[in-house]
Amino acid sequence: MLTYSGGRAGRIAATQDYQRCLRTYKPERDGMFLSNTWGDRSRNSRVSAEFLMEEVEAGARLGVDVVQVEHVKIDAVQMKSPAAEANLSRFYDMVLEKTDGRVVFDADATAGLRPGYYGTVRVGPRFPGKPLHGLGQLLAAHTLRNLWTLTPYVDPVRLRMEFLNQLRNPGQYGGDPLSPAAYPPDTLFATVMFASPLGWFETSNLPGKYFETIPPLVAAWKKEREAIFSGHIIPIGAAPDGVAWTGFSSVAKDRRSARRVVFRELNAENSWKTEIPLLKANNATVTVLGGKGSADFADGVLTTTIPDTLQYLFLPIKNPKPQKTA
Repeated sequence: MLTYSGGRAGRIAATQDYQRCLRTYKPERDGMFLSNTWGDRSRNSRVSAEFLMEEVEAGARLGVDVVQVEHVKIDAVQMKSPAAEANLSRFYDMVLEKTDGRVVFDADATAGLRPGYYGTVRVGPRFPGKPLHGLGQLLAAHTLRNLWTLTPYVDPVRLRMEFLNQLRNPGQYGGDPLSPAAYPPDTLFATVMFASPLGWFETSNLPGKYFETIPPLVAAWKKEREAIFSGHIIPIGAAPDGVAWTGFSSVAKDRRSARRVVFRELNAENSWKTEIPLLKANNATVTVLGGKGSADFADGVLTTTIPDTLQYLFLPIKNPKPQKTA
C-alpha cells in the first residue's frame, strides 16, 4: 500500500518511486539505447564476427550505446509450476551474483507463462511488444500508445520499447496513413526515448536518412536522459490514437525543471496548450532540442506549435535559479 498526494500525477510518481526501490536506477546501466538485429527477421543467419563489426560501426554512427550481445534477452519462458518459477528466479540471482550485477536481462513479456511487469523487477527491463513488421502489424502509433498507457503503472525506464527500419515491407500496410514510412525517422526514435529505446533492426542495413536525422536527437537526448529517468515521468495529453496531441513529461524531484516530448499526430490543429504536472513554476525557460516547431511557457501553461503532422518537440523546461540576496 502506497500513500501519495497530488492526484493522478502524484499517484504515478509514488508508483515509480516504489519500483525504483526494487531496482535502483543507475545511469551507467539503465535507459541505454540498444539495437537488436532480430527486427529485420534475419534471425541468426547473418551473425558472424564481420557482420557484428559492421553493426557496431553503424550503431556508433547512429548513437547506439549497446549492440545487443552482452545484454541478454530472455524469451520462450513457460513457468507451468511453482518449481519452474523458483528455478527461473534462482537462475537470475545466480547470474547477477556471479557477475556483480553486470549482466542486464531483457525479459520478454509478450506471451507464455512468464513474469510480467511486476515479476522479477530486479533483473532488468521488460520487453512488452513483439513487432511483426513483415506482417504489417507494427504502427508507431501503437508503440506510442502502449508506452503512454503503461507509464502510470510501470516505470518507463523498465520498458524496452522498439522502433524500426521504416522502409522495410512498405507494401504490407495498404496505404495506412500511420504506416512506418509516413514518419520521419527521428520521430520514430522520439516515440520511445522516454523509455529504454530499442532499435529493432540491423543498423548496417538502415536507410541513409536515419544517419542524418536521428544522431542529433540522440545526442541531445543523452545529455538529458539522466534527468529524464531520475525524474517522475507522467503521460500528458490524450492517449495516442493516431489523431491526438500527446506526449510525456519528466519532472525533477525538486520540481524546478522538466523534460518534455510532445507529439502532434494526424491532428488538424497546429498548436496545443497544456499545464505541466508537478512542476512548481509559473514562468520558466523553454529550449527546443529536437523536432520542428516552437514552445513558450508562461503562467503555468506550455504552448507548443508544431507546423506539420507526425512531428514532435523535445523540450527541457527549467525554472530560473533564485537570486542570492546580499
